[in-house]
Amino acid sequence: MSRSAQNFSVSPPVKMRLLEQGWEVWVNLSYYSMGFLELFAPGRVELRGSGTLVRIGKTSGILTAAHVWRTIRELPTVGLYLYPPRKLEVQSIREDPRLMDAVTFENDSDDALGPDIAFIRLTPSKAASVEKHAAFLSLEKDEHRALVGGPAECVTRDIVVGGVEALGQKINIYEEKQLVIQNSLANVGFATAIDDGREGFDRLEFTPEPVPDYVFPDSYGGMSGGGCFRVYFPRVEGSDNQPISFHLLGVAFFQTKLDGKAHTIICHGRRSLMDKLLPAVRAKWPNDG
Repeated sequence: MSRSAQNFSVSPPVKMRLLEQGWEVWVNLSYYSMGFLELFAPGRVELRGSGTLVRIGKTSGILTAAHVWRTIRELPTVGLYLYPPRKLEVQSIREDPRLMDAVTFENDSDDALGPDIAFIRLTPSKAASVEKHAAFLSLEKDEHRALVGGPAECVTRDIVVGGVEALGQKINIYEEKQLVIQNSLANVGFATAIDDGREGFDRLEFTPEPVPDYVFPDSYGGMSGGGCFRVYFPRVEGSDNQPISFHLLGVAFFQTKLDGKAHTIICHGRRSLMDKLLPAVRAKWPNDG
């Protein structure tokens, strides 16, 4: 590809420190995470939202916020930004939104009450292209992990993953290709249940955990649609410090502000996902079961 074409590269895994344990772990949920890009010529892109790559039966697609889908379905072409495990891996996946279809639950207010959740179905050929660089999270297997939870001796953290517009982009030239690196964030903290929103859709409020020497962005714009995960870490150092297990808690769709700056992230939870969205997806594409 020429330098004027958009090529999308990758951000590295996220290193986090378990403060009360005094040692660091690597957590990489980026295999299942992605971003939506609006493409401009020559070689400019803008982040339009985030999502989680999921599979329901044989249906492959993207779990995101409904207001993100409203934006990207109007674009002539959308770029799918992935986070492959190899730092310099180059990918340039794009799709005509007319070839995408979705199940959505939404409202006209775009507020913290929702509902604001969507599943965007990818064609089998596009899903195969995505799987060369990333992975689809099986929601059936994820449901089992959620029921099992973590072992008694573990440290639990919740993490919201997605691109953040305020963190900016980086442009690199690699082997005569222009690489667009969209900076992203694995926001570590705690998600707690709050009152249901409209139509019985459950909600979580995610509060980031303060980190020494790190200043949170003024806005989480671009993170809408990103996955909220619960991760279980070992209490003792060892086993390469890898997480024991994780499961998907929900989908980010709204940010609250305090003194004009980003404060917490409102997410739809597992009831919205498992009791509302999944049955609608299965009903729409019954032959993919």
